[in-house]
Amino acid sequence: MNMARTLSLFSGLLTLGCGCALAAMHPHLLLTPEKLATLRTASQTTHHFLWERYLQDLPRMKAMARGERPVEDPRYQGDLVPELAFAWLMTNEPDNLELARKQLLKLTDLSQWASDEDLSYLIASHFLFGIAIGYDWLYPELSGAERKQIAGFLGQQAEALYRSIRTERVWWRNQYFQNHSYSNTCGLAFAAAALAGEDPRAGRWRTYSDQFFARVFEAMPADGGSLEGYAYAGYGGEYLLKYTLLARDLLGKDYTGTPWMKNYAS
Repeated sequence: MNMARTLSLFSGLLTLGCGCALAAMHPHLLLTPEKLATLRTASQTTHHFLWERYLQDLPRMKAMARGERPVEDPRYQGDLVPELAFAWLMTNEPDNLELARKQLLKLTDLSQWASDEDLSYLIASHFLFGIAIGYDWLYPELSGAERKQIAGFLGQQAEALYRSIRTERVWWRNQYFQNHSYSNTCGLAFAAAALAGEDPRAGRWRTYSDQFFARVFEAMPADGGSLEGYAYAGYGGEYLLKYTLLARDLLGKDYTGTPWMKNYAS
């Protein structure tokens, strides 16, 4: 997602609040039916300028999903799922639904995860997040077979990432100022939330993610800065914001009052 738009939209979501628990309702990751109704109203009033910006970007995103434009960064294949699913939820236009569904199912093809680029070790974070959000937001529109396929693949890849952290000891596992650890662990946390009650392994993914981010927010600079510099602060910060929303809404942990979070925007 465009970073400025992402931060603005998620800042808006921070003010909306939600007391929902991990449950079978859909959507429940970042959005709920109540939040969605609020956002639809806000898109025509207080958030109209953000919605207009989003609509300007939508044709480009749809062209990428159709294969009419190249996707230069392989990570964006994962990002396209929540982008297009959000378009469907906001507009109810069948074309947005079909493109989002196809993009979601595309990510369950393991060949899509292969890359010889330097960014290959970040693909899992974007794809896990995208599949988790897509599974939740599009759940009522998916067939039983599609749900089984998506949930099975999401669980398989989340467990593989978990093993790389806990067993294979991937290099970023204990890097509490590292953008790679933020994005990958965030992807694992969203997979856990998406499959809660469906996959028995989700509990351990959630426990690990909770423990990791608790240490992150203890360690982050009180002034809202980043030890990695401005650019990585933007990338890593996006995933800290996403996890903060997930933890507050579903896990009963509120990091919005931490010194880093209060000062990050400035």
